[in-house]
Amino acid sequence: MKIRDEQMHEFDRAAEAEFRRRVVAHLRKHHAEAIEEFGDEELDLLVQAGIAKARSYGLTWQLTIAGFVALMIEVGPNFDRFTPIQKLLADDRLPPDERFDRILKSLPAEVWERAAEFCELNEENWPDAPPEGE
Repeated sequence: MKIRDEQMHEFDRAAEAEFRRRVVAHLRKHHAEAIEEFGDEELDLLVQAGIAKARSYGLTWQLTIAGFVALMIEVGPNFDRFTPIQKLLADDRLPPDERFDRILKSLPAEVWERAAEFCELNEENWPDAPPEGE
């Protein structure tokens, strides 16, 4: 049996939609207060944009991608631009998913507080969701 390219593409789209649904469910369960201002459609678009942004840093593990999206919600949409976090995300001595794990384990609470302040001071609109298929 041979799977055609269009069948594979459809499978990928379905898997991606299911992953987005799981990330949204995680946010609803563990970050309810932070997402209460977002409607269902808006939250789905934010999750889609967050997943794309996480992948732009080379993140591939679903756990680290979901964690990245949760930080976008909790800290701010541009937490990754805060210098101490940006330096760790760009540190090519470790694979990308391990860089993210290092960020979570090594940065003290004060850095996260300053990152949240940075996001408030440099508030930009949430990123638009990427076009379908990206």
